[in-house]
Amino acid sequence: MSRKSAPTPTASSLDDLRARFPGLGFAVYAYDPGGDVTLEIHSADGGLYAFVGHTLAAAIAAAFPPLEPPPAPDVFD
Repeated sequence: MSRKSAPTPTASSLDDLRARFPGLGFAVYAYDPGGDVTLEIHSADGGLYAFVGHTLAAAIAAAFPPLEPPPAPDVFD
């Protein structure tokens, strides 16, 4: 059996996120001038997930970290 990983999102803007994940809701805000940016992700079942970064790109990277590469095939694959 071969293990495959899902592609890592490379979204860099709110528009990219909305296009890639149409089933999710997003909110972005930065209340303090020069302060951190918060990205909220709202799921259809009412879940709310918040990620913070100094920029929107950093908050997106926190929400969608790179996936680890799949392990190398071995004799059992």
